[in-house]
Amino acid sequence: MAEQAVAAGLSQRRACALVGLARRCYTARPASRRPAADAPVLAGLRALVERHPG
Repeated sequence: MAEQAVAAGLSQRRACALVGLARRCYTARPASRRPAADAPVLAGLRALVERHPG
């Protein structure tokens, strides 16, 4: 919905405020576009989560 408001001419800030969406969520990169350099860090974090669940 925010994308439609931006396409209609509203600023990202105003469109996100209108629909109650954090601007960071609107501009965040999908997981598939994360740099490959992050892979070792993500693997380490997943291992920690497995060792120390909830």
